[in-house]
Amino acid sequence: MSEYDNPLAYRYDESDCVVICRDVKVPWERVLTINDTPWSRRIYFDTPAHTLSNHQAAVRYRAKLKFLVGLARRITESMGTHTVPVVQNTINHLAAMHAMMSAMIDGQLHDHETLDNGHACYNRRHMYAAIYFTTQNYDKILARIREFTGGSVLQMPADVSVMNDPATREVFDASWSTEGWAAADKM
Repeated sequence: MSEYDNPLAYRYDESDCVVICRDVKVPWERVLTINDTPWSRRIYFDTPAHTLSNHQAAVRYRAKLKFLVGLARRITESMGTHTVPVVQNTINHLAAMHAMMSAMIDGQLHDHETLDNGHACYNRRHMYAAIYFTTQNYDKILARIREFTGGSVLQMPADVSVMNDPATREVFDASWSTEGWAAADKM
């Protein structure tokens, strides 16, 4: 994988993995459930596990949204459209959506709940509101960013090999550079 061919995955992709262990001894006091299908299903709702995982998902979404707003801004800068009023308005709208998500996460913490056992937990109502917000808006946010790119993505070379030949690199630099942006930086 090259930096030019996969710029986001090259720098930021998560490394999800599965670890398979053999002959591992787990003390019985550390086993949460075994051969108890109903409890295995309820464990996420009868304990804070569901709330904790969804709060973490909301926090991760907020970080992703911040990245996407920055990406949208950089795309419009590289195309020279960042000063167009409708583009500025859309960027501001995306930034406001990030602020709304931040406020929902802060609300989960500020208005925390006290559980029956006396432990504190995120406010589940606010947590579900944040999850609902993500499901209703993520595709709309991505659509806005795709609109910013227009046909420019399709006009880029298929891969980085255009940079290997001095003649094609010269044509690429002359044709795809914009004010303040070298063609290679836009690739």
